[in-house]
Amino acid sequence: GQVLRNAFAFSAITGTTIVVAQIRAGRPKPGLAAQHLTGILAVSHLCPGSSLSGASKGSTSVTFQPSAALGAAGEVPAAADQQQPLLADCGTAGSCSLILQTVLPVLALGRGCRGRTVRIVGGTDVSFSPPYSFIRAVTLPTLALFGIEADLTCLTRGLMPRGGGELAVSVAPVQGTLSPIRLTD
Repeated sequence: GQVLRNAFAFSAITGTTIVVAQIRAGRPKPGLAAQHLTGILAVSHLCPGSSLSGASKGSTSVTFQPSAALGAAGEVPAAADQQQPLLADCGTAGSCSLILQTVLPVLALGRGCRGRTVRIVGGTDVSFSPPYSFIRAVTLPTLALFGIEADLTCLTRGLMPRGGGELAVSVAPVQGTLSPIRLTD
């Protein structure tokens, strides 16, 4: 799952086509779960003109071809609905924080996403993923040290098994490069 999340974010930022195969192979339920599918669909929507194939629940292989490198200089095609919040609703208690891990780098480093807000619907506090409070208290302050300024709001908490939680995230696009940090204490 983490390889998939990172691969899609980096692909969108660099403009590199990717093929991810054997997704969650060896698991009792292999392939894309709702939260994985929601994250990759959100990245695809953040990249106007991109191509995504194999994106369905349970799929074990996906191909993503961004139309342009969102992190490179030059023009990025604008989406007609670019200023509207993007809704990423997994329809389950799938982890909002894991979907956030997929879209946050694209929002921070993708020029075509300036000022875009993403609303993520699923579970805000579920097993095997960082809960909302951890993201708010630890992850975002650490990312701020690098120069990534994210505004994350919990609109509704969502727990297993129902979900229904909602987060809203917007990120000030990074100007230039990320700042190095030193964590020695």
